Amino acid sequence: MGDNNFSGNQNIAGSVGISTSVLTSPLTVGEFHGVKLSVGGTTWASNKILYTSWISGIGDFTEINVVGKYANNASIRLIENGNVGIGADNPDSKLTVAGNIHAREVKVTVNAGSVPDYVFANDYKLKSLQEVEDYIKQNSHLPEIPSATEIEKNGLMLAEMNLTLLKKIEELTLYMIEMKKEIELLKSDKK
Repeated sequence: MGDNNFSGNQNIAGSVGISTSVLTSPLTVGEFHGVKLSVGGTTWASNKILYTSWISGIGDFTEINVVGKYANNASIRLIENGNVGIGADNPDSKLTVAGNIHAREVKVTVNAGSVPDYVFANDYKLKSLQEVEDYIKQNSHLPEIPSATEIEKNGLMLAEMNLTLLKKIEELTLYMIEMKKEIELLKSDKK
């Protein structure tokens, strides 16, 4: 086999094999050979898409990188375990973004029973305002809310925090209803 150089349009009616004679798909690349598909230039720095695939000693490994115009690191990376990184070379979650995210809406699925409407149940023990005040004086943050130090160190889990804040809003509503009743009682006593 030698080099094949083509120019112009090429139409191939059958399959194409690279480093293999066993064709299992329209384009088959032989084992133990990487595949690099370059779009937009002839050098690494100007490539827009880099698709790499190779066989390791353990099994197939596939990675797709969309490379920035002038950088050697991937702008978008999809790795074998299904994790996707945007601006992140080593995505540690299903989606890892090293930067800001802009969206019209974010939907978070929660576990059954985790929405804090149980606050309105008759058997819910609402802390007294004195208990809350004492906790704040001792800890410098609300009960069940992580401290600033914890958040700065570990980050913030949005679904968990939103549910906790909802619980605090529901508790505040109960405190206000209680205070309204006390105010109405005081007003009626003055009459």
